[in-house]
Amino acid sequence: MSRKIIITLVVSAAVGMTLMVVYAKTSATRSRPLAPASQTLQGSGVNIEDGPAQMDLASQPEALKLSRRIGGNRFQARSASALDVSGVITTGTSQQSIQITRRRTVSGESVKLFTPDSSIALEWEASAVISDSSKIPNAEKSAEFERLIFDSVDQFILAQLRGASYYVVARNVRPDNAPDNYSGPLWDVVRIEDAAVDEQKGSQSKWRLYYLNRTTGLIDKVVSESQGQRIEASLSDWKKQGDELSPSTITWTSNGQTLMTFTVNTVSLSAKAAQ
Repeated sequence: MSRKIIITLVVSAAVGMTLMVVYAKTSATRSRPLAPASQTLQGSGVNIEDGPAQMDLASQPEALKLSRRIGGNRFQARSASALDVSGVITTGTSQQSIQITRRRTVSGESVKLFTPDSSIALEWEASAVISDSSKIPNAEKSAEFERLIFDSVDQFILAQLRGASYYVVARNVRPDNAPDNYSGPLWDVVRIEDAAVDEQKGSQSKWRLYYLNRTTGLIDKVVSESQGQRIEASLSDWKKQGDELSPSTITWTSNGQTLMTFTVNTVSLSAKAAQ
Protein backbone atom coordinates (compact mmCIF):
# COMPACT_ATOMS: atom_id res chain seq x y z
CA MET A 1 0.00 0.00 0.00
CA SER A 2 1.42 3.37 -1.03
CA ARG A 3 2.34 6.00 1.52
CA LYS A 4 -0.21 8.42 -0.01
CA ILE A 5 -3.07 5.95 0.49
CA ILE A 6 -2.03 5.30 4.12
CA ILE A 7 -2.01 9.04 4.91
CA THR A 8 -5.41 9.45 3.29
CA LEU A 9 -6.91 6.62 5.38
CA VAL A 10 -5.47 8.04 8.62
CA VAL A 11 -6.86 11.52 7.94
CA SER A 12 -10.26 10.10 7.01
CA ALA A 13 -10.41 8.08 10.21
CA ALA A 14 -9.51 11.14 12.33
CA VAL A 15 -12.18 13.26 10.64
CA GLY A 16 -14.76 10.53 11.15
CA MET A 17 -14.03 10.23 14.87
CA THR A 18 -14.23 14.01 15.30
CA LEU A 19 -17.66 14.12 13.64
CA MET A 20 -18.89 11.30 15.87
CA VAL A 21 -17.81 13.17 19.02
CA VAL A 22 -19.49 16.42 17.87
CA TYR A 23 -22.70 14.56 17.02
CA ALA A 24 -22.72 12.83 20.41
CA LYS A 25 -22.32 16.15 22.28
CA THR A 26 -25.03 17.81 20.20
CA SER A 27 -27.46 14.96 20.85
CA ALA A 28 -26.75 15.11 24.59
CA THR A 29 -27.38 18.84 24.64
CA ARG A 30 -30.67 18.49 22.79
CA SER A 31 -31.91 15.73 25.04
CA ARG A 32 -30.93 17.50 28.26
CA PRO A 33 -33.99 19.11 30.00
CA LEU A 34 -34.00 22.90 30.37
CA ALA A 35 -32.86 24.17 33.75
CA PRO A 36 -35.71 25.56 35.88
CA ALA A 37 -36.06 29.34 36.18
CA SER A 38 -34.72 29.19 39.73
CA GLN A 39 -31.40 27.99 38.30
CA THR A 40 -31.17 30.04 35.12
CA LEU A 41 -31.67 33.33 36.98
CA GLN A 42 -29.29 32.70 39.86
CA GLY A 43 -26.79 35.50 40.30
CA SER A 44 -28.90 37.98 38.32
CA GLY A 45 -29.86 40.01 41.41
CA VAL A 46 -33.56 39.20 40.86
CA ASN A 47 -35.59 37.45 43.53
CA ILE A 48 -36.52 34.46 41.37
CA GLU A 49 -39.09 33.09 43.81
CA ASP A 50 -41.34 36.06 43.27
CA GLY A 51 -42.59 34.94 39.86
CA PRO A 52 -43.09 36.97 36.66
CA ALA A 53 -44.23 40.18 38.35
CA GLN A 54 -41.01 40.48 40.34
CA MET A 55 -38.79 39.51 37.41
CA ASP A 56 -40.37 42.27 35.32
CA LEU A 57 -38.90 44.87 37.70
CA ALA A 58 -35.53 44.15 36.13
CA SER A 59 -36.74 44.92 32.60
CA GLN A 60 -36.14 48.67 32.99
CA PRO A 61 -32.53 49.41 34.05
CA GLU A 62 -33.24 52.97 35.24
CA ALA A 63 -36.11 51.81 37.45
CA LEU A 64 -34.10 48.91 38.87
CA LYS A 65 -31.17 51.25 39.58
CA LEU A 66 -33.42 53.65 41.50
CA SER A 67 -35.02 50.86 43.55
CA ARG A 68 -31.55 49.79 44.67
CA ARG A 69 -30.48 53.38 45.32
CA ILE A 70 -33.34 54.04 47.74
CA GLY A 71 -32.83 50.63 49.37
CA GLY A 72 -36.14 49.36 48.05
CA ASN A 73 -36.38 46.04 49.88
CA ARG A 74 -40.16 46.25 49.63
CA PHE A 75 -39.83 45.79 45.86
CA GLN A 76 -37.76 42.63 46.31
CA ALA A 77 -39.55 40.73 49.07
CA ARG A 78 -41.74 37.80 48.02
CA SER A 79 -44.70 39.29 49.89
CA ALA A 80 -44.11 42.97 49.17
CA SER A 81 -44.50 45.23 52.18
CA ALA A 82 -46.93 48.12 51.99
CA LEU A 83 -45.57 51.65 52.28
CA ASP A 84 -47.47 53.88 54.73
CA VAL A 85 -46.89 57.63 54.44
CA SER A 86 -48.60 60.22 56.63
CA GLY A 87 -48.41 63.95 56.12
CA VAL A 88 -50.20 67.20 55.37
CA ILE A 89 -51.45 68.53 52.04
CA THR A 90 -51.40 72.32 51.76
CA THR A 91 -53.35 74.08 49.01
CA GLY A 92 -53.43 77.84 49.42
CA THR A 93 -54.52 78.46 53.01
CA SER A 94 -56.16 75.04 53.37
CA GLN A 95 -54.48 72.08 55.06
CA GLN A 96 -55.58 68.44 55.19
CA SER A 97 -53.95 65.57 57.08
CA ILE A 98 -53.77 62.36 55.06
CA GLN A 99 -52.26 58.90 55.11
CA ILE A 100 -51.26 57.11 51.92
CA THR A 101 -50.80 53.35 51.66
CA ARG A 102 -49.05 52.02 48.55
CA ARG A 103 -48.31 48.43 47.64
CA ARG A 104 -47.07 46.58 44.60
CA THR A 105 -49.53 44.43 42.67
CA VAL A 106 -49.21 42.16 39.65
CA SER A 107 -50.47 44.97 37.38
CA GLY A 108 -48.40 47.71 39.02
CA GLU A 109 -49.61 49.34 42.20
CA SER A 110 -52.54 49.87 44.54
CA VAL A 111 -52.86 53.23 46.32
CA LYS A 112 -55.23 54.15 49.14
CA LEU A 113 -55.68 57.60 50.64
CA PHE A 114 -57.08 57.88 54.15
CA THR A 115 -58.35 61.05 55.84
CA PRO A 116 -59.20 61.56 59.52
CA ASP A 117 -62.94 61.73 58.82
CA SER A 118 -63.21 58.57 56.69
CA SER A 119 -61.89 54.99 56.59
CA ILE A 120 -60.84 55.06 52.91
CA ALA A 121 -61.17 58.34 51.09
CA LEU A 122 -59.91 57.23 47.69
CA GLU A 123 -58.53 54.04 46.23
CA TRP A 124 -56.75 53.50 42.91
CA GLU A 125 -55.33 50.45 41.15
CA ALA A 126 -53.94 50.13 37.64
CA SER A 127 -56.48 47.45 36.73
CA ALA A 128 -59.53 49.15 38.29
CA VAL A 129 -61.30 52.49 38.38
CA ILE A 130 -60.84 55.00 41.19
CA SER A 131 -63.36 54.34 43.93
CA ASP A 132 -64.57 57.17 46.12
CA SER A 133 -66.08 56.45 49.53
CA SER A 134 -65.76 59.96 50.89
CA LYS A 135 -67.07 63.45 50.22
CA ILE A 136 -63.90 64.63 48.51
CA PRO A 137 -64.91 66.74 45.45
CA ASN A 138 -64.26 65.37 41.96
CA ALA A 139 -61.90 68.26 41.20
CA GLU A 140 -59.73 67.28 44.12
CA LYS A 141 -59.80 63.65 43.07
CA SER A 142 -58.67 64.38 39.54
CA ALA A 143 -55.92 66.78 40.56
CA GLU A 144 -54.49 66.26 44.05
CA PHE A 145 -54.92 62.51 44.20
CA GLU A 146 -53.54 62.06 40.70
CA ARG A 147 -50.42 64.01 41.62
CA LEU A 148 -49.90 61.95 44.76
CA ILE A 149 -50.23 58.71 42.77
CA PHE A 150 -48.06 59.39 39.74
CA ASP A 151 -45.45 61.95 40.82
CA SER A 152 -43.69 59.40 42.96
CA VAL A 153 -40.77 57.01 43.23
CA ASP A 154 -43.15 54.04 43.35
CA GLN A 155 -44.74 54.87 40.01
CA PHE A 156 -41.35 55.33 38.38
CA ILE A 157 -40.38 51.82 39.45
CA LEU A 158 -43.72 50.02 39.09
CA ALA A 159 -45.24 51.58 35.94
CA GLN A 160 -43.43 48.94 33.88
CA LEU A 161 -45.70 46.25 35.35
CA ARG A 162 -48.75 47.78 33.65
CA GLY A 163 -46.95 48.00 30.31
CA ALA A 164 -45.82 51.63 30.36
CA SER A 165 -42.86 52.45 28.12
CA TYR A 166 -39.59 53.96 29.37
CA TYR A 167 -37.35 56.16 27.23
CA VAL A 168 -34.18 58.04 28.21
CA VAL A 169 -34.77 61.44 26.62
CA ALA A 170 -31.39 62.95 27.48
CA ARG A 171 -28.43 62.63 29.83
CA ASN A 172 -26.42 65.28 31.66
CA VAL A 173 -29.20 67.85 31.28
CA ARG A 174 -28.68 71.33 32.70
CA PRO A 175 -31.41 73.85 33.60
CA ASP A 176 -32.72 76.06 30.82
CA ASN A 177 -30.62 79.21 30.35
CA ALA A 178 -27.86 77.87 32.62
CA PRO A 179 -24.69 80.01 32.40
CA ASP A 180 -21.44 78.67 31.00
CA ASN A 181 -19.96 78.43 34.49
CA TYR A 182 -22.97 76.49 35.85
CA SER A 183 -21.91 74.02 38.57
CA GLY A 184 -25.28 72.82 39.85
CA PRO A 185 -26.95 69.42 39.44
CA LEU A 186 -27.21 67.56 36.14
CA TRP A 187 -30.03 65.16 35.31
CA ASP A 188 -30.84 62.10 33.27
CA VAL A 189 -34.39 62.59 31.96
CA VAL A 190 -36.58 59.49 31.57
CA ARG A 191 -39.96 59.67 29.87
CA ILE A 192 -42.63 57.20 30.99
CA GLU A 193 -45.66 56.91 28.77
CA ASP A 194 -48.81 54.82 29.11
CA ALA A 195 -50.10 52.99 26.07
CA ALA A 196 -53.56 54.48 26.54
CA VAL A 197 -55.11 57.09 28.78
CA ASP A 198 -58.15 56.17 30.87
CA GLU A 199 -59.10 59.01 33.21
CA GLN A 200 -60.78 56.56 35.58
CA LYS A 201 -57.85 54.13 35.72
CA GLY A 202 -54.85 56.27 34.97
CA SER A 203 -53.45 59.75 34.82
CA GLN A 204 -54.92 62.54 32.73
CA SER A 205 -51.39 63.07 31.48
CA LYS A 206 -50.25 60.38 29.03
CA TRP A 207 -46.58 60.97 29.79
CA ARG A 208 -44.28 62.11 32.57
CA LEU A 209 -40.65 63.24 32.57
CA TYR A 210 -38.64 62.12 35.57
CA TYR A 211 -35.42 64.06 36.30
CA LEU A 212 -32.89 61.81 38.02
CA ASN A 213 -30.01 63.60 39.69
CA ARG A 214 -26.70 62.38 38.21
CA THR A 215 -24.94 62.72 41.57
CA THR A 216 -27.48 61.30 44.01
CA GLY A 217 -29.34 58.98 41.63
CA LEU A 218 -32.62 60.22 43.12
CA ILE A 219 -35.60 61.94 41.47
CA ASP A 220 -35.40 65.73 41.79
CA LYS A 221 -38.53 66.59 39.83
CA VAL A 222 -41.35 65.21 37.71
CA VAL A 223 -42.86 67.15 34.81
CA SER A 224 -46.29 66.39 33.31
CA GLU A 225 -49.02 68.11 31.35
CA SER A 226 -52.70 68.07 32.20
CA GLN A 227 -55.39 69.86 30.19
CA GLY A 228 -52.73 71.97 28.48
CA GLN A 229 -51.14 72.97 31.78
CA ARG A 230 -47.51 72.08 32.51
CA ILE A 231 -47.12 70.79 36.07
CA GLU A 232 -43.78 70.39 37.84
CA ALA A 233 -43.38 68.39 41.04
CA SER A 234 -40.19 68.99 43.04
CA LEU A 235 -39.11 66.18 45.38
CA SER A 236 -36.79 67.48 48.09
CA ASP A 237 -35.30 66.85 51.52
CA TRP A 238 -34.60 63.18 50.91
CA LYS A 239 -34.12 61.38 54.23
CA LYS A 240 -33.62 57.83 55.32
CA GLN A 241 -36.83 56.46 56.78
CA GLY A 242 -36.04 53.05 58.23
CA ASP A 243 -34.04 51.25 55.53
CA GLU A 244 -35.17 53.42 52.63
CA LEU A 245 -34.67 56.93 51.31
CA SER A 246 -37.80 59.02 50.86
CA PRO A 247 -38.54 62.69 49.98
CA SER A 248 -39.82 64.75 52.93
CA THR A 249 -41.45 67.43 50.78
CA ILE A 250 -43.14 67.43 47.37
CA THR A 251 -44.18 70.77 45.88
CA TRP A 252 -46.25 71.15 42.72
CA THR A 253 -46.00 74.35 40.67
CA SER A 254 -47.30 75.68 37.37
CA ASN A 255 -46.25 78.93 35.68
CA GLY A 256 -44.38 79.91 38.82
CA GLN A 257 -47.42 79.44 41.07
CA THR A 258 -47.51 76.85 43.86
CA LEU A 259 -50.48 74.51 43.41
CA MET A 260 -49.98 72.11 46.29
CA THR A 261 -47.41 70.95 48.84
CA PHE A 262 -47.24 67.57 50.53
CA THR A 263 -45.19 67.60 53.74
CA VAL A 264 -44.31 64.11 54.99
CA ASN A 265 -44.48 63.42 58.72
CA THR A 266 -43.83 59.68 58.94
CA VAL A 267 -42.89 56.84 56.60
CA SER A 268 -43.11 53.18 57.57
CA LEU A 269 -43.36 49.70 56.08
CA SER A 270 -45.97 47.17 57.12
CA ALA A 271 -44.82 43.62 57.73
CA LYS A 272 -46.91 42.35 54.83
CA ALA A 273 -49.16 43.98 52.29
CA ALA A 274 -52.87 43.27 52.53
CA GLN A 275 -54.01 40.82 49.87
